[in-house]
Amino acid sequence: MEKTPVLRLNGKRVKAKKLKVGAYRQIMLLLEDVEALDPEELKEDMVAAIRIAFDLSETEVDQMEAADVIPTFRQLAGWAHGIFTAKLQTLPNGERPAASPGD
Repeated sequence: MEKTPVLRLNGKRVKAKKLKVGAYRQIMLLLEDVEALDPEELKEDMVAAIRIAFDLSETEVDQMEAADVIPTFRQLAGWAHGIFTAKLQTLPNGERPAASPGD
C-alpha cells in the first residue's frame, strides 16, 4: 500500500488525513475526466481534492507551492487506490459453498 501523502506547507510537513469517501470520490472522478477537462479546471479539481484529503483551509491551500499540486495529487491518487484495493481484497470472494442444505 502507498505511504500516506505528505505536503510541505510553510516549511511544515502536513500528512493527509484518513481517506474520506468525499476525497476518494473526487479523486476517482477527476482521474476519469482528466482528458475532458481544460487545464484550469483540472488544476482547480486537483486542488479541491488536495484540500479535502489534507483537511486544509482556503488560506492554507493558497499558500501551497504551485509546483506541488500535480505531484501531491499523484501521491493522493496512488494512496487512495491502494486503500480501496486493500479493502476489496478482504471481502469474501462470493463463491457458492460446495453443498447447500436441501441440495
